[in-house]
Amino acid sequence: MYVKINIFIKPDKGRCKMKSILIISDGYFHPPSSGIAKIGKLIEKCTSYDVVRVKKLKNIKNTDLSEYSCLILYFHSKQNKNNKNLLKKISLYSKNGGNILAMHGATASFKNNEEYVNLIGGKFTGHAKPSLIHVTGFISFDIIDELYEHNLSEDCEPLLFGNGRPVYWKKKNGNGKVVCFTLGHKRNVYNRNEIMTAIIHAIKYLCGDTHGKN
Repeated sequence: MYVKINIFIKPDKGRCKMKSILIISDGYFHPPSSGIAKIGKLIEKCTSYDVVRVKKLKNIKNTDLSEYSCLILYFHSKQNKNNKNLLKKISLYSKNGGNILAMHGATASFKNNEEYVNLIGGKFTGHAKPSLIHVTGFISFDIIDELYEHNLSEDCEPLLFGNGRPVYWKKKNGNGKVVCFTLGHKRNVYNRNEIMTAIIHAIKYLCGDTHGKN
């Protein structure tokens, strides 16, 4: 059951452990709510997981993250002071074997927090205005979007490139797996089958879902 995004519902304690995915969203401009809705519905359609969303990073303070197979980080924030303990909680979840998909604004957030930068594998250095991007890798397509730039660590393995720069990479963080996908500035991006294919590719890799629905 996909939790509707226009109301905040706390994660149900009765859910089966490790069969749910938690989307953590926050920020004024990012992420687009309609895009998150499409992501949630697609994941439930194409995999054996259900999806829950919390609309503020602070709302995970009392959440047992170990109950989730994967966290999707889709927020945009520069504040470190108030979120330091929450970011440490996410990092510990990952190091203990939890899986993380960091999307768009999440890869540009908290760039002064060393633990978070190490988690995603790269420090955000900037982006230009939305323009035509030629994406190559395990899928190829053209799209108008923001092209993020990062200084990636050596343990990152890029799988998609935009105009020759990494836009999708994977890495390990302790016992956990991490995928970062930097495209997704506006909601119309999520109308593209190629974008949704990349997201499902990430979820199935992270969760090891070999029983996904076709």
